[in-house]
Amino acid sequence: MLSDLHFQAAVGGWTVLISGGVILYVQNGSFLNSLWMQISIAIYLFVQAFDHFWADKREEDLANGFSAALQSLRLWLILKTLIYIVISFAMVLKPIL
Repeated sequence: MLSDLHFQAAVGGWTVLISGGVILYVQNGSFLNSLWMQISIAIYLFVQAFDHFWADKREEDLANGFSAALQSLRLWLILKTLIYIVISFAMVLKPIL
């Protein structure tokens, strides 16, 4: 089940990245000067780097039988999904921000 959640979070991350790219393409990059876009990009890059260096190590520990990694990895995947939702809402609510 945890690997399914990780896969779904990865799909959500790619969806956020692709939708952000489409917004930039349609608007000819004019949103790069917007605060919401800069914050969204910074958060996305931080989440991806953290996931790559910390969460992937936790998954390896879990695969090797360390059950202590289970709770922290589960919490991270839920937090990662919520962060992607916040970024998506920032894209939707961009006229307000």
